[in-house]
Amino acid sequence: MTHNLEYGMEAELKGVFEYDNETKCLYIKSTIKDDLNPINVPIWPKGTTTYIDNDRHGVKIPDHGTYLEGDIVEGGGGGGVDVSNLESDCLENGINFAVTSLNK
Repeated sequence: MTHNLEYGMEAELKGVFEYDNETKCLYIKSTIKDDLNPINVPIWPKGTTTYIDNDRHGVKIPDHGTYLEGDIVEGGGGGGVDVSNLESDCLENGINFAVTSLNK
């Protein structure tokens, strides 16, 4: 699930990548105290591809690098992305979050 947004979203994102073997989904579990959205379903920047290294699932994001389950990350983006045209069971397990920046 990708987006083509560049800028304009400044919500804070801090969390840990978690992979769910059952749903085959990668989530970002928030580490922000009292976060109202404890599970974020990432909508990745255009060009992002899935990646597996030593049985750890993750993604390769152009101009941002490779991120794997268990990685602690900080970045930004925002919710409210129109996902009505996306079909994914992942969207049912958290709040969608368009990732526009990410750092390890």
